[in-house]
Amino acid sequence: MTATDSVKSDKRLPDILAAAEQSIRRFGIRKTSMGDVASAAKVSRATLYNYFSDKEELISAVLNRAGEQFCKAAEQEVAKYDNLLEKITQAIIWCRQQSNSDLFLNISETEPETAAMMALNGTHIESCMDFWPSHVQKAMNSGEISSTLDCDQAADWIQRVILSMVLFPGCQLELDNPKQLKTHLEQFLFSGFRS
Repeated sequence: MTATDSVKSDKRLPDILAAAEQSIRRFGIRKTSMGDVASAAKVSRATLYNYFSDKEELISAVLNRAGEQFCKAAEQEVAKYDNLLEKITQAIIWCRQQSNSDLFLNISETEPETAAMMALNGTHIESCMDFWPSHVQKAMNSGEISSTLDCDQAADWIQRVILSMVLFPGCQLELDNPKQLKTHLEQFLFSGFRS
């Protein structure tokens, strides 16, 4: 363990990350400064720089933590349903309901260009990629979808569809209507999964 690792394992880290998240929610990513975070966390700027070499590293840590918390809560929600189609339907509805509380979804409202860049470079997709393969595999084993699918590619596609529907809802489909959403997914996503 290096000296930096020792410092980063310090008990102040959760307070720093919470202060950074609060600053991001209040000012947005672009306007959040290391000084804002240090002040909110009640630590010196020097102490903050002992934990994070720059703002980019700090923001990345905050988003990773928020993504892990979000995925854990989403997993608990999805686990309530039996089949993959229902799980994806409910995941979309649940994610849309979290738009005020989830940091990434909140950023998509306040800084859509930043959220779009995060989505395009895979930041948010990667944080949830461990989420879907077990559900896809279970659906393959039960015959709900084709057993010849590449599980990881199907999981990636599911995550991309969910992210797209949550961030860019469009106007042709009522995403908060479970019946309509399920029919849409059945027609446009599951038809490919079953062939």
